[in-house]
Amino acid sequence: MDIDVVFEPICPWSFIGKRRLEQALRKRLDVSCAVHWRPFLLNPAMPMTGMAQDEYMVYRFSTLERARHIYQTLEETGRSLGISFNFAAMKRAPNTINAHRLVMKGRAFGLEDRLVEGLFQAYFLEIRDISDKTVLRDIAKEAGMSARDFQAVWEDRNAITKILQANADLHDQGISGIPTYIFNQRMVLSGAQSPEALLRLMDAAHEADILFQTIA
Repeated sequence: MDIDVVFEPICPWSFIGKRRLEQALRKRLDVSCAVHWRPFLLNPAMPMTGMAQDEYMVYRFSTLERARHIYQTLEETGRSLGISFNFAAMKRAPNTINAHRLVMKGRAFGLEDRLVEGLFQAYFLEIRDISDKTVLRDIAKEAGMSARDFQAVWEDRNAITKILQANADLHDQGISGIPTYIFNQRMVLSGAQSPEALLRLMDAAHEADILFQTIA
């Protein structure tokens, strides 16, 4: 089964969604699943230098008060999944184009999941700037990417156009919230859903795939 996950590395729901998907997959070890991560930009107009965290919170949630209430809830949810969010320590929201470029390149080496995990860990837990080349190089190295392949990522300026186009395509398809899960390119589920909800759609997609193969 192919599972495409539309995500943004500075979106805490995407991190929560990854953990819940992992929980679901552990309950379906008999089903062969390939998880791929697709780029989504929460703020396509984000400056390459990023923006102040408070400014970003207002952009996303209208007011700081509302944002802080949401983040408090997220911290509680995170703890239940073993994620120690540290929102108070964040001073700047980074542009994520380069992070997405790294994940896109990582698909060719089977490193997508490791790179996504590394980005989440670096941004949410270590409070590092995941737009910075040095930080991304460390994440790539930890994930198993060679220095030469990482440099190729950095030098491929066409990748920026690919990320912007992929993001635009997803918006055109009506995807507006993340994470969004796409099972076998047929069934779509949006939001950081519970493992049980993910399992229901996984099973439905698996059954539909078997039926399709039988008819074909």
